[in-house]
Amino acid sequence: MRVKRNMKNPMNNELNDELNYFRFKQIHSDRYLLTNDVGNHLFLNKDEFVQLRSDPACVSGPLRERLLDKGFLFEGGDIDGFIHEYRTKHDFLHRGPGLHILVVTLRCNHTCSYCQAGRKGMDRSNYDMDLKTAEETVDFILNSGARDLCIEFQGGEPLANFDTVRHVIAYTQAKNTDKNIIFSIVTNLSLMDDQKRSFLLENDVAICTSLDGPEEIHNKHRVLTAGNSFRKTVDQIRRISAELDKKDREGKTYGRLNALPTISKDILRDHKSLVDLYVDLGFQTIHLRPVNPFGFSEGRLNGSQYTATQFLAFYRRCLDYILELNESGTVFLEKTALIFLQKILTRTDPGFMDIRSPCGAGIGQLAYNYDGRIFTCDEGRMVDASGDNVFCLGNVSDSSHQQVVTNGVVRCVGIASCLEGLPGCHDCVYHPYCGVCPVYNYVVHGSIFGRPFNERCRIMSGIQDYIFERLEEKSDIFSSWVTLSNRTPPKNYD
Repeated sequence: MRVKRNMKNPMNNELNDELNYFRFKQIHSDRYLLTNDVGNHLFLNKDEFVQLRSDPACVSGPLRERLLDKGFLFEGGDIDGFIHEYRTKHDFLHRGPGLHILVVTLRCNHTCSYCQAGRKGMDRSNYDMDLKTAEETVDFILNSGARDLCIEFQGGEPLANFDTVRHVIAYTQAKNTDKNIIFSIVTNLSLMDDQKRSFLLENDVAICTSLDGPEEIHNKHRVLTAGNSFRKTVDQIRRISAELDKKDREGKTYGRLNALPTISKDILRDHKSLVDLYVDLGFQTIHLRPVNPFGFSEGRLNGSQYTATQFLAFYRRCLDYILELNESGTVFLEKTALIFLQKILTRTDPGFMDIRSPCGAGIGQLAYNYDGRIFTCDEGRMVDASGDNVFCLGNVSDSSHQQVVTNGVVRCVGIASCLEGLPGCHDCVYHPYCGVCPVYNYVVHGSIFGRPFNERCRIMSGIQDYIFERLEEKSDIFSSWVTLSNRTPPKNYD
């Protein structure tokens, strides 16, 4: 629900204390959550809430001070500080595309049950990005207005076209004059060897892999055409970790290592085994993500599908267990919760592309196919892999940066992901922290505007429900997560 503010004192026609717009939701039987447009939140008991709604002009004492401090009440109509906070929260809108995803090949040696990328066989080298296209892509990226850039290599399996990965890094370093650039690679690690690993770490490339659970579950869903996917992945994680530890002792700064699972129906029954696996391998984070219906995965999910209710029950059990680990002294964070906590507890927004308003498609990120075609995001490219090019914005060979970012598709996606104009979102208590995915809506509902309260919405709001239910009780732990995330990332922290 959303409550409007009082405007003027009818007795003297001058601005007096004003009640700001706010949204609210009953969290517990005697607890109400209030949020406003800059993301400030406040918990009120039932009596305080009734008083605020019935006669805000008479609110006094500690409650009045809390309302003033959080921007729910303006004294004398002074809203300059609130405006500054709102501008700061939405600073990401002025940066331009900062995340650039390069699909250097569609070839892959895995056959995954929820593959979204439209993989090709390892003998299909015509689906590799050639060096000319790679250079044109880098030239295009360096024309971005953003000063801080991340170039992320994806696939397929990007290690299958490592010559292009190596060339992109060298070419970017040679051509760059004024950007802060970091590199990352998303890989299944099965093609990693000593030479590739050394190059990536020496060039400070962040490495991200997939680890979906214990051996039986991981191998069931990530099928390696020749070999044991789980054992190869874990072996390389340990090798990379050992090298990172060695470099840390030498006082050098090197690339990071991270892993994340795609949650299958099989792992829903055993949340502890998944979390314990990540802890045992030395990771400090886990990013719990449901299966998405993008690209080729839509027709392959079969037994992997589950409801939002089932995922949320699993997520709650995981978060409870992770909080227990923290209480016993183990530093371990859940990434989705962390993204929301950064929005809830700080004055800035992390700008995470999938959970912001508007979303990052086209204005915060761009994806480049192996053939040079440019897409709003990697999810938009995945839709193209199934035969629909609606999210294609141009080609690095003949499109200017200005043409791409002002493309009508980018504008439409931006409108479709502004929560202020969306039914079910504009008056939701989680409006300051949430975001929608127009590509998800397009795939599931046939329209980028989607429908309110769909499965993705239920998952996002359900996670936030649980965070706020536990926020007061676990404030020390949650605050420590945010503090840790704002420092220089330690080993295995993304």
